[in-house]
Amino acid sequence: SVRRVSPEFRTDRGHRPLPAWRIEFAVAGRRTRVGGGASALLVLEPWAEERLWWPEGLSRRWLGGMPGLSAGLVMDRGRTVRMVVSGPLPSYAEVRVRAVHESRTAVLVEIEELPYRPGSPMPLAAVGRLVVFRLREALGARVLVQAGGVPVEVISVG
Repeated sequence: SVRRVSPEFRTDRGHRPLPAWRIEFAVAGRRTRVGGGASALLVLEPWAEERLWWPEGLSRRWLGGMPGLSAGLVMDRGRTVRMVVSGPLPSYAEVRVRAVHESRTAVLVEIEELPYRPGSPMPLAAVGRLVVFRLREALGARVLVQAGGVPVEVISVG
């Protein structure tokens, strides 16, 4: 079955409803588990993307998502950030910070992968890769966002 729903999600601005479709899987009247064992999933309403919050002053072309980010460590009085990102095995590609975009409310970091042998096959495996970058101004209360559009949790260590 497929039906419209408006589940609430906790955000840094309180609980917000998110228009979605709930899809339930069944075979011959019995609920069926799929993927990770779920018998239902929520699919975001396509037009909802335009209503999602995005930091003022940053291009919406980065709006998207990337799950599984670990927290970033903020050091050097808020000016240096160390993050572990998901990337290819170290023997196949370099992972580095391509650019850092700073606005009044957010810092967006672009990560790029540079294959050592472009065009060669690469295993479908990802590992945590460390990247370090410096900010023009201390992060302060700004949101740290990876280019996929996902805010990154930060932990201050000095």
